[in-house]
Amino acid sequence: MKNVIAVILLGICLNILSAPADEFFNKGSQSADIKLPADGIFPRGQKMGIYFYSVGGGSEEKLNALLPPEIRKADQEAILTSGAITMLGQNYELNDGLFELSKQYNLPLAYPVEPVVTGERVISMKQIDKWAKDKRPFPEKELVEATRKAVKEAMANAKIVWWLVFPSELRFWRAYEVKYLEVVTRTIRETDPEKRPIFMYEPGHRDAEAMSKMGQYTDLIGKGMYVNYGGKEKERVYCRWTMEQVKGALKLLNRDENMALTLPEMFKQPQPEELPLIDTWVRHDVYCSLINGAKGLLIFSARRRPNFTARQTYLDAYYRVNRELIGPRQLSRPFLFGAPMNDLTMKQLSGPEKVTLTLPKEVLEYPPVSFANLALDRERYIFLANSANDPVKIEIDGLPADGVVVADLFDANRKVTPAGSKLVIDIPALGVIGYKLSRR
Repeated sequence: MKNVIAVILLGICLNILSAPADEFFNKGSQSADIKLPADGIFPRGQKMGIYFYSVGGGSEEKLNALLPPEIRKADQEAILTSGAITMLGQNYELNDGLFELSKQYNLPLAYPVEPVVTGERVISMKQIDKWAKDKRPFPEKELVEATRKAVKEAMANAKIVWWLVFPSELRFWRAYEVKYLEVVTRTIRETDPEKRPIFMYEPGHRDAEAMSKMGQYTDLIGKGMYVNYGGKEKERVYCRWTMEQVKGALKLLNRDENMALTLPEMFKQPQPEELPLIDTWVRHDVYCSLINGAKGLLIFSARRRPNFTARQTYLDAYYRVNRELIGPRQLSRPFLFGAPMNDLTMKQLSGPEKVTLTLPKEVLEYPPVSFANLALDRERYIFLANSANDPVKIEIDGLPADGVVVADLFDANRKVTPAGSKLVIDIPALGVIGYKLSRR
């Protein structure tokens, strides 16, 4: 009889302990409910869109030179078989070879639409400016016909998953450029029966309001996030600000925030003493932008450049991070499909309380750590990115006591043990932490 009572009491205790864990983990999204094709590119598939611009382009002697065919082929082979991308994108002077590469390497494609108007392929804003400066009526009829022709010639290719508007960086204060974007995007949608998403790259200085002016014509929105090029090496919270602007533009347009892209940097040569920081920079910039809402990763760029000896170091750093996202660990999934939760609190225990971002017209202050708490498949993923140039100590509170197993997503050998409902985490300067929480 005593044994029976003991078993009953034990069961009651276990039920009491498991109730908070059940409540905590039985929330969020389930992969079984995702109806998108497993091999498609987000937002129409389950794979995160990741590509490098200018695969096989440039040279060490001249930016726009063509590499010898054997070197170009080796460059393309290395990147396109790296396991670090999910698609092909803008290739500029090599755009004409995109279909061949897409077929050869079985990769989806973001395809640039380059209409030929009055005998010229429109690949620069100078050509559109010339229409205005010559006081010509805007050639709408010719542009519609040229765009329709370009789309019709390409759209049967099932590898195309996004359309890219070219030229990029069209300016909202130039009437002819606005008209160009409106006509091209409207014609793409009228011509393409699949209504594939449209994207135009925007320059890094634009804020939410500026991007909303041109973003009203596109589907995906993203802008250059060139931290070092913009002189923000010591203010890497610029990544967070960038994603705030992208998501802010989508909000102003009453659009789905899942249409946000990030475009991190790979083209400025660091100072010699900065070379060891490249891996840290890349990891911080990518994860900080994902934590703050990016759903696709377009890296500018894989092009060879004069005086850019850090190219391979950058490539290797992006390979490592990208493979975490789309390789066996599939860390892109919680960022794409995890439901954002607010049942964990973050408190800073030590380190700088604020980080500063200096912009042309204002100085902003942010807490140093960006934090994501994502629920997917009855597990929790938490990611933290420290944008301070000093270490910080963080306390996460709200875990169900004695009901959680914590796994380090980046280092399986690193032990993580909660203290009751709390996790205390040391994050190095510009460091990134990722944990998966499961039921005990």
